[in-house]
Amino acid sequence: MDSVTLLQGIGVYLLLVLSLAFHEYGHAQMATWLGDDTAKRQGRLTLNPISHIDPIGTVAIPLFMILVNPGFAIFGWAKPVPFDPRNLENPRRDDLLITIAGPLANIILAVIMLILMHFIAPGGRLFDFVYSFATLNDFLAVINLTPV
Repeated sequence: MDSVTLLQGIGVYLLLVLSLAFHEYGHAQMATWLGDDTAKRQGRLTLNPISHIDPIGTVAIPLFMILVNPGFAIFGWAKPVPFDPRNLENPRRDDLLITIAGPLANIILAVIMLILMHFIAPGGRLFDFVYSFATLNDFLAVINLTPV
């Protein structure tokens, strides 16, 4: 693997980690808005990726994918955000809202990146970076909505 491919892989990995953190923050923020402070008490109501890292899903598998098949798709997961349904006013509805909040966070990131792309000249590295960020977040949203 050449150094450019490795650097691109590391860049995509960092985008994945940021996207996963934003996704989990979405779950935590929605749970907090709906009356459950479990995630907040556990330090998970944060955009800090370190709080959301899962050793297998955020570190081992994505890095393995980069080393084995650089330039191909990458995926991973973070530690699930905990919430206590007993703290929710309407547990059935609120569980669904908390579940949807993560993919919605990824869709928001993708839309922001797509808007940003209109201000960047196509064909450059920055454009490709922003496009990759949008695509990754679209992918994460779709994958996370599949069971719903």
